[in-house]
Amino acid sequence: MNFELSIPFNHLIRLNLKIKNSCVSMNDMKILLSKCSRLKHFELHITSKNRCFDGDQWEILTRSLLTFNFMIYVNRFWIDQYSHEFRSPFWLEKKHWYVAYYNQYLFSVPHFALAHIDISNQSFIYSTIPTMINIYNCVTKITIDAIPDKNCAYFSHVDVLVLKCSISLSILSSIVDLNRIKVLVLWILSDILRFIPIKRTLPHLWILIVTNCSRIDAIKDVRHYHFEQIRKLKINIKKQSYHNIMKDLFGLFPCVEYLIIHMSSFPSKQDIMCTMDVLKYLTNLSFYIDSSISDTQKTFYQDLYSIIQPSQKSMKDNFKYRFYQSSDRNDSFSIHWWISPYSLEDA
Repeated sequence: MNFELSIPFNHLIRLNLKIKNSCVSMNDMKILLSKCSRLKHFELHITSKNRCFDGDQWEILTRSLLTFNFMIYVNRFWIDQYSHEFRSPFWLEKKHWYVAYYNQYLFSVPHFALAHIDISNQSFIYSTIPTMINIYNCVTKITIDAIPDKNCAYFSHVDVLVLKCSISLSILSSIVDLNRIKVLVLWILSDILRFIPIKRTLPHLWILIVTNCSRIDAIKDVRHYHFEQIRKLKINIKKQSYHNIMKDLFGLFPCVEYLIIHMSSFPSKQDIMCTMDVLKYLTNLSFYIDSSISDTQKTFYQDLYSIIQPSQKSMKDNFKYRFYQSSDRNDSFSIHWWISPYSLEDA
């Protein structure tokens, strides 16, 4: 691999290098660093296949550096063979450079802290850091797609919880501090029942995302509850289901201010108006649509004022709107409303 820079290598004191779609070896790194005689700070990102995970060779190449932080794509097979090299006195005692391995990447910690972890039976985290709690405390988002084993770590700083499997509340409580959760992502709406009463179990929850909100039976399962603390709701739904479940669905969330709806086709004028009228605190409404559209339909949806004028929320100059078409897809659109209880001219 050839490295070309517009300035002399020997003038560099700090270098941030990102390598994509190129095969790179330790010999390439040796050639590069031999030209950087004044280099003191080196940050390296490699997202393609490489052979740059030899801790002993890095020890030789980086002795003169003050900081060395990296994130390198590495197959787990090689980690099993080379991980011990990052536990030498040079790494742990002299430089205090610690590394971790997760999801096919070997990286410096705490510089490249893990913000998101996917927990399953296949999860694997390797680290040379003295205590793993320093890694776990950096995690703010957790995805659980399978029930973990009994030795799963505890994550006390998680704000976003994504559930892709059925798991008991007791097991969840042993993994994350539920008192901190602000964003909850569920596959179907009825999964929220395990957290009843919500205000006690998830006291700081205010954003709910439901991946599949088209199942009428799932909505019937929770029809006796109201979730007043939810202020932002994001749902995926089929158009044919939307009209049938809309009032029941939004009746569960009477205090929603921000509503984001992903649909496979454009909503009707009646559905848009009813959505605005059912949610009396609504200030932001967005539809994301993956569907083709005729020129006549496009003209209709671009005239958004006429669409919501019959709505109870509509009064002169109390809302703004935008109609977008994706620049790289002809069948992807979004419609956005920003609604105020007062005339924007008076604000």
